[in-house]
Amino acid sequence: MKVIKIYSDNDTLELFNNLIGKETVKINGEVVSTKYSFFGSTHTCSLLSNGEKVEYKVQFRPGLPASFDIYKDGKPIIESPPHGLWRSMFFGVVFVFIYELVNGRISYPF
Repeated sequence: MKVIKIYSDNDTLELFNNLIGKETVKINGEVVSTKYSFFGSTHTCSLLSNGEKVEYKVQFRPGLPASFDIYKDGKPIIESPPHGLWRSMFFGVVFVFIYELVNGRISYPF
């Protein structure tokens, strides 16, 4: 699912993330980086924009909601506030509990 679409000068950046950990970065409609990660990863790419070399760095961070940082030539475009790994771990434990309960591996005490 598309996380965000950003316009930076003449470039359009689109970030995608899904439930199986696939992270995709598109710049100007072209996929420039794809990785799988549940704990976040860093994507970097260089391209020519207005005749000049530009370097983008996108850092996906773990957790819900999706959070990320985007840098252009080392300068921040977007920096998401930190929300920590504990929140993600909590949702993970709740998901596993519900999954086990639905499959009958855990009996509810009521």
